[in-house]
Amino acid sequence: MKTVNLNYAPVRYRHVTWYACFGASALCLFALLFFYQQLVAEASAIDANITQIKSPQHNDNARLSAHKVNADEMMSVQLAMRELTIPWEALFETLETLNGSGVRLLSVEPEVKQHQLKITAEASDIKQILDYVSALAPQANLPRAGKNQTQTDPLENVLLISQAPATGTSGQPLLNFVVEAKWAF
Repeated sequence: MKTVNLNYAPVRYRHVTWYACFGASALCLFALLFFYQQLVAEASAIDANITQIKSPQHNDNARLSAHKVNADEMMSVQLAMRELTIPWEALFETLETLNGSGVRLLSVEPEVKQHQLKITAEASDIKQILDYVSALAPQANLPRAGKNQTQTDPLENVLLISQAPATGTSGQPLLNFVVEAKWAF
């Protein structure tokens, strides 16, 4: 006798679960391979960095760049130290003794590297400017660095650099001018 097989399930749906499981497994496999490839790339980058750091050429470059930074910092510190060694008190005392001539000082700017002093001032007429410039050279004395404070050297090469008309705060006409002088430090 022949056996009868009673299966009422449709045939087309029997293989769908297997296809879904196979697709999900393939997707997980691709995701795992992608993450594994990323980890391998990161590990090789870290190894390359380690070998570069351990190489003697990298150490020399790091030392040179640190040396350059130190040299730049050193130059700025030396410039600041030079500016601090300018005898400000004696300089201002000298300039104030000349200030009774009707000239009003606006700014005093030392240029340490060139041993120059730039004075910006204003006066009411050209005669006051010329009197101030002529009085500045023989009377203005600055102490020489490293010597006794009583020993002084005069400013040298006092020059009237520029002058221009201006208006004062109360509307009176004034002349702004710039004087440069060198000192011997």
